[in-house]
Amino acid sequence: DDGFKVTATDTPPAHYSALEITEPAASRRSFYSTAMILNPPVTPVTAKLVYADPPVACKAGSTAAECAITLNNADAIRGNIALCDRGVGRFDGKAISCLQAGALACIIANNADASSGPGIWPIGNYGGEAVGLMTFMISRLDGDTLKALLPNVTVTIAPDDTPVVGVHEGDSAGTAVPFSFYVPMAGVYPLRAIWYEGGGTAAVELFSIAADGTPVLVNDLSNPKALKAFQKRTMTAPVAPTLNVTPDGANVRVEWAGGVLQRAWSVNGPWSDDPMAISPKIIPVGGAGETYWRARR
Repeated sequence: DDGFKVTATDTPPAHYSALEITEPAASRRSFYSTAMILNPPVTPVTAKLVYADPPVACKAGSTAAECAITLNNADAIRGNIALCDRGVGRFDGKAISCLQAGALACIIANNADASSGPGIWPIGNYGGEAVGLMTFMISRLDGDTLKALLPNVTVTIAPDDTPVVGVHEGDSAGTAVPFSFYVPMAGVYPLRAIWYEGGGTAAVELFSIAADGTPVLVNDLSNPKALKAFQKRTMTAPVAPTLNVTPDGANVRVEWAGGVLQRAWSVNGPWSDDPMAISPKIIPVGGAGETYWRARR
């Protein structure tokens, strides 16, 4: 409450769907931004930043369609990234205006006083979520920095390629938001959880769900079912398994090391371990045995 993201890492990501100045090189930096989760960039998007005309990129109205307008500099925005001000109107109305102008993304600069919280930090933003345009909000201070570099500024929106195991956007009203992910083998794994609060009450808990549906807090020392958590770890990186398949007369010779041999009837699985197999394994060609083999850690 109101949003979170859990990733399989213990270090900050190189990119986090933020706005980064690419040119001029002397001004390169990244901006904190709130980004919609439903339409994040898949690959980095780099383009010239163009200030919308009019800057608010919309008009007052109760719906997105009522707020959307035709931008006076649509030709300049087409194929580029649009910058507009919060001002009047709805965020999704601004996103529609920029989308209709052919923008690759929409950046909304907050208009709150620079001495206030919203002037220093961006606020929640769901502008482009409904219209399919990447839409971000930055603070007023960062918006002023970008405007001072116009018109000769190129920006990049780079995706966060950190493996995400759970994510949620929006007020959950204190209700648990479960998510699931697959752990292929026992071990110690790094997890990084970030969350934000937009309004109302705030709460965050990390827990697993037992087979009987009971939630168990992570690191609950009074519950033997609790997953253990550590602040530091020391470990040796596992060796990646190797697999080598070669002809052996009328048979196939399968050799592997550093892992467990698995077999399946289909390349898509399901896969099952062959823990008793000893390398090398000789497999008759054209027999009734399994067709596909692989090695796992």
